[in-house]
Order: sequence, then C-alpha cells, then structure tokens
Amino acid sequence: MNNGFAVAVDGPAGAGKSSTTDTVAKRLGIKKINSGSMYRAVALYVLRKGVDIHDEEAVLAQLPNIEIELTDEDVFLNGENVITEIRNPVVDAVVPITSEYLPLRKKMVAKQREYAKTTEVLMEGRDIGYEVFPDAPVRIYLHASAKERANRRYKQNIANGMAADYEQILNKINERDMQDQSRKHGRLLTLEDALAKGYIEVDSSNMSEEETVNAIIAHINAARRKQCFIDSQEG
Repeated sequence: MNNGFAVAVDGPAGAGKSSTTDTVAKRLGIKKINSGSMYRAVALYVLRKGVDIHDEEAVLAQLPNIEIELTDEDVFLNGENVITEIRNPVVDAVVPITSEYLPLRKKMVAKQREYAKTTEVLMEGRDIGYEVFPDAPVRIYLHASAKERANRRYKQNIANGMAADYEQILNKINERDMQDQSRKHGRLLTLEDALAKGYIEVDSSNMSEEETVNAIIAHINAARRKQCFIDSQEG
C-alpha cells in the first residue's frame, strides 16, 4: 500500500505490547514506531544539558534544539544513535515527569502523525488509538489480567536468576496501572473506556505470544482488505 495506514496498539504495562508488535511489524513489513522512545530521547537530551526537569518552561525551551528520527531498530537524537542510552535507569525516572508537559507531547504527536501520512506504521503506547491516531483503521487494546502479567514477570525473573516475589510484583503492576490511568496527559484507558471508543480487544491472558501475534495480524489484514476495497471503489 502506498497511502498512509496506521495501526494503533494500546494497553497496560506488561501486556507484551513491545515484543508482540515487533513481531507483527516484521512479518507484515510495517514500520514500527515506539512512541515511548521519542519521549525518552527528549528526557536524555535535557538530562545531558543539565536542565531542571521540574521547570516546565526550561524543558520546553529546549524543544527547538531537539530532532528525533526513528528507524526500525534505532533512535537518533540530533543525528546520534541513542538506543542504548535511552534505556538508562536515570532516564526511566525522568520520562514520567517531562512527558507530562503538553507542548512537548504535541510536538511528539505531530512527528508521529507525519510517519503515517505516506506509509504503513504500527505504533504502540498508552494513548495512540485515541490521541495520536483516533481515525486509524486498526485500534487494538492489548491487555492481560494483572495476575497473568505478574505471573509472566515472576517466571521471567526466575529464568534470569533474579529474586522474585509474586505478591510484590503483582502489587507493583496494580500500582502502575492506577498511575497510568490517572495521568493528566496520555493516560491509559480502562478496557471499558477503550471498547466504548471503538477499540478492538485482544486479551492475551490465556494466549501464547504466537497466538496473540496471529490475532493482531488477522485484524490488520482485514482492515487492509477493507481499505483496498474502498480505494478501488473510489478509483
């Protein structure tokens, strides 16, 4: 397809959005955009400049100096590949603060929309389907129960030789959900709110990653066929 075509995947942390959408994008040849990496790049920039992250005006004053470009695998900040640096724990702590500034979010959203004008893109996050691409042909709410997400993280930690306390993990997941759903900007919708806005639900609680990938691909291909039919009728 030569025209723009957007796929939006939202959902809670730990639902497998990143790994699942990576696989979907590769199999279908769609450009994958991780919206969070763009906000991380901004956070990294202001950290490097020594800007007070709690001073909104000071942070926003840096925006004209920031250019971000994404490829399938990397993130470029003013021409520098920062894919490793943006995963630093220090950046983790800064992103929730700087990403709340509305003018910053507007700049990132404008950039994200540019990607979808001439090509197929898949973007995952919290507010992609109602804020960035509200008219996307495919808007999916990918989720799993808090208990299942905790169980997956618990098993992952054990496999990696890390200390693991299931109840502690579950509590943190519930806290993260509440935090994400109460954000001033870019909040995570509840499942009920997402369905009311027309999202397609994909519940991976009892599905393997392969089954989840196939379910999302099926929805995308159905929308592709519908779009092609509309284009042929208009042509």
